[in-house]
Amino acid sequence: MDGKTNPPRTFRQKWAAPLLWIALPALSVGYQVAAKHVALALTGVPVGVDWVLKALRLPWGQAMVGLELMNFAVWMVVLAEIKLSSAFSISALSYVMVILASWTVFHEPVGMLEIFGSAAIVGGVLLIGGESKSETPSK
Repeated sequence: MDGKTNPPRTFRQKWAAPLLWIALPALSVGYQVAAKHVALALTGVPVGVDWVLKALRLPWGQAMVGLELMNFAVWMVVLAEIKLSSAFSISALSYVMVILASWTVFHEPVGMLEIFGSAAIVGGVLLIGGESKSETPSK
């Protein structure tokens, strides 16, 4: 050792990878589930100002806004520490999780194309996003 110590890691440096792998996909899935509930509740309501106001009065509509705001904050932390190309590819895990949520929460059918597509997404994320732990964006 040369006697030098590394400076302490900041919150962003410490939490960027866990936020990317866990929080962002969970927030995205939560948003999509809330959106589906809002869409079902607004079936038959003509799209317009009244439609937006009704959506915002629904608990699921309010959840959508809150989840999107949290998603934005987490994404900013992630992008400050991880390359965009790696971070964005990992965010594709949300697609797989949304398929699982649609199947489990809404009992929507999932076909072989979705299963194979999900496997391809996971494989691509592992290939592209695996380097995110060691690389930070240029500042």
